[in-house]
Amino acid sequence: MGAFSQRFPEIEFSRRNRLIIYYLVGLVLLALLYAVIYNIALARLEGVNQSIFASFEFVVQTMTTTGYGQDSDLWSHPLMYLFVSLTQISGIGIGFFTLRLIIIPLFTGAEVNLDDRLTPKTDHIIICEYRRDSVVLLDELEELGIEYILIASNEENAKDLSDAGYSVIHGSPQDRDAFKRASIDAARAVITDAGDANVNTILTVRSIDPNIETITLTDDSDMRSALLDAGADTVLSPHGVLGRRLAEKAVSSFSSELTDTIELGAKWKLRRSRFSRETD
Repeated sequence: MGAFSQRFPEIEFSRRNRLIIYYLVGLVLLALLYAVIYNIALARLEGVNQSIFASFEFVVQTMTTTGYGQDSDLWSHPLMYLFVSLTQISGIGIGFFTLRLIIIPLFTGAEVNLDDRLTPKTDHIIICEYRRDSVVLLDELEELGIEYILIASNEENAKDLSDAGYSVIHGSPQDRDAFKRASIDAARAVITDAGDANVNTILTVRSIDPNIETITLTDDSDMRSALLDAGADTVLSPHGVLGRRLAEKAVSSFSSELTDTIELGAKWKLRRSRFSRETD
């Protein structure tokens, strides 16, 4: 058994590769379903009996838009024409989706606009930079069903995360256009972790939307007052704030008090407190 494990080690797939596998499996199942429906419909509506393999060939030809001439004379019932039309339309849609999901990312040298990969979002979280473990936070948000967009100034990092299936755009958190591309007008909150650029990021956010909830992470407790004065609603410090707690913060009422303590091992504890703007 040990020799078998060494010869066939456990295969680990990236998030993107898992999505591709799910997509391909779903595509095969859809084609099989269409083949079964077509085979049954042809027998009951047109009185034509043929093998399931011939019906599967029709589905493949139709969804890949390569033709189906051998069957076109068999149809007379309106439902058959509707089903064939549905197969054609879904085949075209799947073709475009395959191009975007699989084909384009294969050409890594080609320029890809990450904004085009985003789906329309409302009531989402905009995350600026997040210098800690981005994947942890993004996975937690997805697990909780919270929409988000991460603005990353590092183009390579942004592309890697986007290729992995995350909602990421490349841009500067100090650029108003980046927030507009992230649909700040429809967002519920902004989380910023831009280090020395936190103040400028907050000022940029406030210049666009004075009322949106803004949560700031900082490793420098001396910056708390400056960040609050700049317009942050909540300042979390020190650096031990964890991704899961941030995700829970995002889904909870943003005006609620944060006084819980996070265990960080036998010797350390992190206590989070909410500071209002009136705090001295």
